[in-house]
Amino acid sequence: RFHVEMSTIPEVKQQCTKWLFCRTFDELYMDRLQQVTGIITACAQIKTSRSFHMYLRILLRIGNLLNHGIVDKGMCYGFTLDSLSLLDGIKNFGGNKTLAMFVYEYAYNRYNAEVREFEHEMEIISKAARTETSAIEKSIKHMADEFLAIDLFCRRLHDEYDDGDTDAFREYMQRFSDAQTTK
Repeated sequence: RFHVEMSTIPEVKQQCTKWLFCRTFDELYMDRLQQVTGIITACAQIKTSRSFHMYLRILLRIGNLLNHGIVDKGMCYGFTLDSLSLLDGIKNFGGNKTLAMFVYEYAYNRYNAEVREFEHEMEIISKAARTETSAIEKSIKHMADEFLAIDLFCRRLHDEYDDGDTDAFREYMQRFSDAQTTK
């Protein structure tokens, strides 16, 4: 009897799929919002971190000192953040200490008051750095595509079936869509 009743519902599989999306949307939305908020907070932390800025100033000074006397590389006023990845490749003569380790040790010993909070300030950045932004983008695009698919599906149901057969589903989807656009 259950199967007979289910067979009378137009496109029951697609309706169930769309309904399931609606029922799980809030959780998915909150997860993505939390991830994006974490990344935004980490960006703000980088901009306001006194200790991180002190490390960058020290790196600029050391870079200028190491490049002293080299034409076109002497007194730089800045560097790209991409060049920070090179710090692990520059080692001392013994090969046991990288430039990053040296800068950290130098700053800790010489500018302790200014860099004391560095590790604490970078905790949120460390967490945000582990966030896979491409997965977030893909998930958000999937949600947008699903909203479009729901709209198209409801239009098709309206055009191809009796209103009485699909009214409840279409009304539910319309209320869901309206509630999400106000967020």
